[in-house]
Amino acid sequence: MFPNNTYDRLSARLNYNIQPTKAIRVEMNLPVLRVTGDLPVTAGSSAGWTTGGMAGSPLTVGTPTDGWFGANRTPAAISSILHEINSVRLIPDVKLSWNPSEHFRNRLTVGADLSSVKSNEFFPRNSNGWYSASQNLGIIREDRRDLQRATANYLGTLDLGLGRGWNSTLSFGSEIQADVEDLTYALGNQLTTNSARSVSAAAQVSGGQTVIRDRRVGFYGQWEPNFEERIYLQLGLRADRFAAFGASAPWFYSPSARVSYVLSDEPFFSIDWIKSLRLRAAFGTTGRAPTAGASLQTYSAAPYLTGPNQVASGIVPLNPGNPKLQAERGQEFEAGLDASLFNERLGVELTFYDKNTKNLLLRVPQPPSLGFQENAYRNIGRVLNRGIELTTRTKLITSDKFSWQLDAGANTLRNEIIDLGGVAAFSSIRFGTVNSVRQGRQVGAFYTNRIRSVDTGTGVAVVSDSLEYVGNLLPTFEGNLASTFTFFRKLRLYTQFDTKRNFYLYNATAAYRERNFGIAENAVRRNEVLTAEEQLSHFGPYVTESGAPIGSGTVLEPYLEKADFIRLNEISLSYQLPDKVAGKIMGAHSASLSVSGRNVALWSNYSGFNPDVQNELDALAGRADFFTLPPPRRIGLRLDLTF
Repeated sequence: MFPNNTYDRLSARLNYNIQPTKAIRVEMNLPVLRVTGDLPVTAGSSAGWTTGGMAGSPLTVGTPTDGWFGANRTPAAISSILHEINSVRLIPDVKLSWNPSEHFRNRLTVGADLSSVKSNEFFPRNSNGWYSASQNLGIIREDRRDLQRATANYLGTLDLGLGRGWNSTLSFGSEIQADVEDLTYALGNQLTTNSARSVSAAAQVSGGQTVIRDRRVGFYGQWEPNFEERIYLQLGLRADRFAAFGASAPWFYSPSARVSYVLSDEPFFSIDWIKSLRLRAAFGTTGRAPTAGASLQTYSAAPYLTGPNQVASGIVPLNPGNPKLQAERGQEFEAGLDASLFNERLGVELTFYDKNTKNLLLRVPQPPSLGFQENAYRNIGRVLNRGIELTTRTKLITSDKFSWQLDAGANTLRNEIIDLGGVAAFSSIRFGTVNSVRQGRQVGAFYTNRIRSVDTGTGVAVVSDSLEYVGNLLPTFEGNLASTFTFFRKLRLYTQFDTKRNFYLYNATAAYRERNFGIAENAVRRNEVLTAEEQLSHFGPYVTESGAPIGSGTVLEPYLEKADFIRLNEISLSYQLPDKVAGKIMGAHSASLSVSGRNVALWSNYSGFNPDVQNELDALAGRADFFTLPPPRRIGLRLDLTF
């Protein structure tokens, strides 16, 4: 267990409801959440536990480095780094319901999301050479993020009888959201003493602040007619406007339609083993806005010298912005069925979906000659997401002494960039060109100069002249299987397995340990554990098919690994205590005791700790395992009381 690894979470909720009249009801809620902790330094940091241990060499044991990464970067040095968090979040809301009749209902919800997050990072002043030269003089940094979000939502519902078996419900409403996010940091360098842990106690002090204001407003309406509760229709329209597109932001509209047919309720339907059968189809549109201010050209402050010991305030280009930016639009069609079979022993939900996203919001690389530090958002191309989702619930055995229920789920995904709108293929991940955004492939698909052949005679590996496709970033199949065994209605055993298939992961940890640091077994004992062909594949030298020498930075095929896995995600055993025993526990009406384990076991050919890494911002940025902390295995004990 890491020394600096504490996490405390405290939550509380206050609910108060009043009903002054039969038609009016007021509900007030106040959830409060507080989190404090001292956490390890972020994975991937040279001062973190995973990098400190895995990037170290066993050949340095007994030296000042002692097997860790960096001179003197020992466990004492890493555990002395403080990375503390302290956050408080309040989410109050008030719901006012006014129902003047059973056919006309109104609800107004006014709420807020108020959060304050404070984090501190502290490198102690030391004479042991634990860190870099500047960090050894002592560094303290404080970051504060304050979010104030206000929301208002109105929903009105009106029941309308249409006659001849037809009824309908008309819903209408609006919602408003306003955000103010205040990001502030202060940095202190060269501490006088470690006991004075404040930024002002440092010899050099700097800081900065960013304030982001965002507003959005939307209106929506929906009409739901139905015929004898067998045929259901739904027609809807939503209008939204986002401040992210500037003061002249246009409204954009999102229509939707849905139909479902309970075929089993028809008089002519008489299939005994089908208890119920519903057919359904839907079409809808969605919209997504970028971060606030994405359409604006922005600058950042930069001091400059005007003379000896004289500094003036200047600016440098930050983001070019895009005044023509539009909302990302998606159109989705889905169709499926819901069925209950064999006297409700088997439940099935089957859905086919097809979603096309156009005007995709992407940060497109800018020419360095423009001088901007950030890439602007652009609306480019079209992306297809298509697949099938299946869920089943099966009661295999049902009796007083023993029952067994099996729940299974599966979904497929075809993700493909249909059009890039004339923009050349690009990559935005920090590890170069390994993840690419290219027409005809998945978003963020893996590309590299692939190894064509290995010639031990000449001592070179021949690779392709250009980047070539290796595999998918996103799994094309995901599934889960949960099994529940119940004994004598008291004792329950639950297990859940998850799987993801047909995707790859860049094992940057192995690449850096072998190539950059030369401390992995494949590097240190390469002549013993690798064949001559494998040595050339991993370390080169490389030449292209055209005969030109090429560096190893774009020859990453040995580290692009299939990441398919099966995980025993959860296993739990719970027991319903006898009523007499429950009554002795604070006078409870009922009680149950359970013990559980999460992330219990993993089966995968991936050579790293965790093939299901999610450490990058999103699929467009790519995904890599770079000294990433594996998910913890959790064991829990829980007592539930009902009064």
